[in-house]
Amino acid sequence: SMEKIRSDYGNGLMKVLLVNDDGIDSPRLKYMEKILSKYVDVWVVAPKAEQSAKSMSITTQGVKFEKISEQKYAIAGTPADCILFAHYGLSLEPELVISGINYGLNVGFDTFYSGTVSAALQACFLGFPSIAFSGDPNGMKNIEENFEDVMEHLFEYEFYSSLHVLNINFPLDEHELVNGLYHSKIDYTMPEMVGNIKDDEFKIKRYLSISQLNKDSEQVALARGKISISRINFRKLGY
Repeated sequence: SMEKIRSDYGNGLMKVLLVNDDGIDSPRLKYMEKILSKYVDVWVVAPKAEQSAKSMSITTQGVKFEKISEQKYAIAGTPADCILFAHYGLSLEPELVISGINYGLNVGFDTFYSGTVSAALQACFLGFPSIAFSGDPNGMKNIEENFEDVMEHLFEYEFYSSLHVLNINFPLDEHELVNGLYHSKIDYTMPEMVGNIKDDEFKIKRYLSISQLNKDSEQVALARGKISISRINFRKLGY
């Protein structure tokens, strides 16, 4: 059905915008670009440098950008800046926005801070269906073996929508994948935090035990070797 996407739109007509928070040189972004270019018309607008945990911050003073090729731009700004540039700068109206694939999970409480998730949220604010992909830093084998199948599944059942962001996480490679996708719920339990000051440096440590989380949470699904998929229904917040 990835082939079906191509025939539905005519070759190259489904416009997909790729963004991330790890930066334009991220191998996982390049991997996604390579795979998706076989089926859709791919545009890439990504930060020049790493922007992890920047949440939905935007640069208000103007943003420098570099045109790498006709459909690829590096932005000296945040993931949300990338979305604003693509839409209001390049006049892009993507049929789908995909953010990631992040080096590190974005689950539960961390989705508030995640630049990966926030780029997808910013796209959703503008009315574009969006998906945030993240994976364990040691999860590239799971990603390579399953990314195309997951995309096929999403296209086939049209899970993506402009009403919510899909948050998808790939588990550690050492977990044998069981039954692929698991529809889970985001558990916003806040981690316990301990602050430590040493000389002129402040560090925070966070603790969250999996036993504190609901059994249908993303973390439990991932620990069981499943790919977690959940929805962030932000439109319920203020509409």
